[in-house]
Amino acid sequence: MTQANEPNDRDRSLDRQLRVFERRLTRLEETQLTGKEVNLSFDRVYDEIDALEDQMNQRFD
Repeated sequence: MTQANEPNDRDRSLDRQLRVFERRLTRLEETQLTGKEVNLSFDRVYDEIDALEDQMNQRFD
């Protein structure tokens, strides 16, 4: 009888591990930025830097 339960226990354990892995993978995917999002962020930073440079140049001209 214990032999009949072992495969079920292993199957349940494997299913549980796979569900945990899937949840972790999903959370990781949700936290990742796409290349486009990173580029847009850098574009905004560079725009701010350019604006600050323009202001500084106006003050010192």
